[in-house]
Amino acid sequence: MATGLTPPTDPKAARRFWGHVFLNYPPREVVDAPEFPPRPDLSQEIDWAPYVESKDARLARILWDCPTQKLRQYLDSLSQHPFPRPDDADTRAIKHTEGLALEVYELLLLEHMYPLAESEWESKWTQMGMDQAKWPFNDILEVWGHMPHTGPVLIRGEDVLTSRKLTVAVLRQELRDRNQDHAGTSQVLRQRLYDYERKTLTLFSRSDLSHWRISEGKPRKRRINPGDDLNPLDMYTWAIQLSPYNPTYWVSRAYCHYQQAFFDLAIGDAYRAQLLCEVLVDARCRNRQPGLYPRIWHAISQHILAGMNSETGTVPPEVEKLRQPNGVNYFIPTLRKALHNIISLSLAALQAREDCKVMEKYLPQRVVMPDRDRRPFERRHEVMEAYFEETHSEKEAKKLWFHESRAGRVSTERLYPYESSDKHRTGQDFLDELNQRLFRNNQALPWRRCKVKSVDRLKPAKDSATALGVFATENIKEGQMIFVEEPAMRGHLSVSRLPWDRCEDSARTPRCDNCYKELDAATPEVDQERIRRIKAGNDVAACECVLLDGKEAIPLSYCAPGSGPKTCSEIARKLYHFRACGKNWKWLHDAMRPCMVQWRDGSHHFTHTNEAHGTLLSLLLREVFDITLERRERFRDPNLMAHEIDELLILEDKLDRTDEKVAFPFTLAANIQVPFDILMQLGVDIFGDLSFDTWVIQIVLRKLLINAIPWANVPVLRMSKEPVKKIVRRKEIDNPEKQREIIAERESFEGYDPSFRALYLYPGLSLFNHACPEKHNAEWGFDFQEVPNRVLVWAKEDIPEGKEILISYTESPLTERGMLRQLGRQCACDAEHEDESSDEDDAPQQRSQYPPLSAAPRVTTPDTSADPSQGPSTRALGAQTKAIRSQMDGADDDREEFAAREQHLLPEATEAEQQFLMELEHHMATRKRPYRGEWEETGDYKRRQFAS
Repeated sequence: MATGLTPPTDPKAARRFWGHVFLNYPPREVVDAPEFPPRPDLSQEIDWAPYVESKDARLARILWDCPTQKLRQYLDSLSQHPFPRPDDADTRAIKHTEGLALEVYELLLLEHMYPLAESEWESKWTQMGMDQAKWPFNDILEVWGHMPHTGPVLIRGEDVLTSRKLTVAVLRQELRDRNQDHAGTSQVLRQRLYDYERKTLTLFSRSDLSHWRISEGKPRKRRINPGDDLNPLDMYTWAIQLSPYNPTYWVSRAYCHYQQAFFDLAIGDAYRAQLLCEVLVDARCRNRQPGLYPRIWHAISQHILAGMNSETGTVPPEVEKLRQPNGVNYFIPTLRKALHNIISLSLAALQAREDCKVMEKYLPQRVVMPDRDRRPFERRHEVMEAYFEETHSEKEAKKLWFHESRAGRVSTERLYPYESSDKHRTGQDFLDELNQRLFRNNQALPWRRCKVKSVDRLKPAKDSATALGVFATENIKEGQMIFVEEPAMRGHLSVSRLPWDRCEDSARTPRCDNCYKELDAATPEVDQERIRRIKAGNDVAACECVLLDGKEAIPLSYCAPGSGPKTCSEIARKLYHFRACGKNWKWLHDAMRPCMVQWRDGSHHFTHTNEAHGTLLSLLLREVFDITLERRERFRDPNLMAHEIDELLILEDKLDRTDEKVAFPFTLAANIQVPFDILMQLGVDIFGDLSFDTWVIQIVLRKLLINAIPWANVPVLRMSKEPVKKIVRRKEIDNPEKQREIIAERESFEGYDPSFRALYLYPGLSLFNHACPEKHNAEWGFDFQEVPNRVLVWAKEDIPEGKEILISYTESPLTERGMLRQLGRQCACDAEHEDESSDEDDAPQQRSQYPPLSAAPRVTTPDTSADPSQGPSTRALGAQTKAIRSQMDGADDDREEFAAREQHLLPEATEAEQQFLMELEHHMATRKRPYRGEWEETGDYKRRQFAS
């Protein structure tokens, strides 16, 4: 608050005076920070699905009615309700408007105090009779009176009735796979296969992974064949496919997930139902995305009309209500109450304390509800406060990093309902293909010193768990290079600085968005000339993101064209920068960093930081989605799943995890809101495209969390043997007065910065197992001098042939608990590990001189040795690694290397080093370039062919 001010004596003038002071110098904590990060301003990014047809709406209603009737039977069997309905005029007025979620809402009121315990879901599911709830597929089609498929039937992407590529041998194999008669002529076989496929249902398809020797020649789908039964989850999912903009089906499936203790999936479905309902009830949302509002209205009205009896022609009360002035809006309040109870209970079950508090207040603050509907929220709020206090451990909370501080925990004990279990990383076929791609066919590497094998010495806690490791295939000398890799995905966060901040710090230095090199700041004249050339189409290497307004968006910068055949800008647009190009992603950066406001006097100050929401992986997640969408188009594989792109497929997942106690952090913003917003800005219909369902997003986030590596060009890492600064566990934003003092004293605001400015995914490096410091036999680090975000792995000591190559992920030994949190498994070394953390940081948070890290090596280059027997020296390191990359999925198909780099001047090399360089140059000049494979038809299934 401003001090030393003398207000006028006149009361009216004094009020105006203090109003001016308040608006220009607001007191601390007078205005609360937003409860969730900002959302994008979406408009016409998405091509919405067609309006649901009446016959499809009728089938969706049938699919929804069947499990809902089971819920009604269970509800009727209960004798007493904690919130009985009063017999008054208000109750009678809404009697026929609750049908869309009546059973779900009434059952939620019965169990409104505490969330369902994960250990009790099976008994509860059985008590409700849902474990035996099955509906024959044939009976549903008979009631409906139609076939699931009316258009062409595709087999292996070809029309089964006309394609000449489907030979008699192929047709017979397809019929054998379906246990059908395979005798007859080609025409008979085609018709038999066509008739059979018309009667089948594919809830969703997965990518053809035959190029990884997974399920070769067999469809990877969730298929419902004639004679099969559907469970409640299948029924609701099918209804969503038919009518994706009806929040009724999303709420029902959310309750199904909740009752099966998949709380994160329940929140994902309920959140999408909330988005649909908000479009109907909030005039500010109604026309923000043209085309969505009428589709929601149409879907709900068709659902209600489908409940009419066509034989009697009787108009039910729900239809009469639909015809009144408010139309479908009469039916929305019960849906909103049901979905918010699901979200609140699920967040409580996940121990997401802060998010649960917010969502408990969300609906009561916006809707005037009767006492019967309001009391459950109030009672649960009181009880859950005591419950959270009882389960909260201050000691455990101190071990959490700042970005984990408000997160709940999701168990990984069970597979998701539609998660595939056909990938086994220790299968010999898979390992052969992995080594072929990673080492043997990787002609960018001039050495073949290691390979990936299964690890037998790790003792998994369950039989299904697997572990891989990298083993030496020859005797490796101390200091010799083992592996080099550039990132497959990048997450470069633009940090915030106040306009008046004049402190010199690294955040102001522009960096290339591809290689992360520091760039020289261009003069305004050069910038204007470059913009003019780009707009005129004379700069083919430029990216549209360069033209973005720095005040309203996040413009990207790239290295200037050098001597190589490809610029960094061209490499980015060829490998990973596709649909995201040219879009405004400022909201996404704001969702990960401190946010500032501008007051009426023109001053700025930081108010809060969204890092607390745990959104640090959001930029990497955007890269995964962007790459997935591009490869679907490039390889004509519309079923490619985001967690099954090559870079993520080779990384461990639930089947490979060794300990059932592993849990992953969960916040509503990081795991639900921000991922769905990213997808919508990329043009994905999150309601109609179930290939990006919640469970797919969670698997991707888990893979990224375990394998993402932070970067920082910190001098202490290269020049000192002292440990780096511990990661920040608590972070507070100073009040405006203190921020003005910081600016006046020219101090740095780096203490506000997110814990990680740059995160990368290195799939090859992730296959090297961790051993605690002093137990590993190899070092790793960044190539700061040439390609700053390239990682190098070299031998710390002599490694004999056949021995596993181990690196250390962290600066200090991990505790037992820390290993499960950071690695998802136990350590690979045989040392004893402490139960408690040895790096507690109870000191108050201070503005740090260097950005905090969780894992980064102190040594970044191999030992310098002029002896050729000890491997090449560091003076040859630049040339040795200048054109090297691990050849993973998505490699460029016409460039010399992953990035064409300018040749750096090196010190004079020894005779042995010169001989090495000559051999390397000869290798690079005569080698065959590795090309990205194209889809080609070979035999019975698609296979990627790699040719030069």
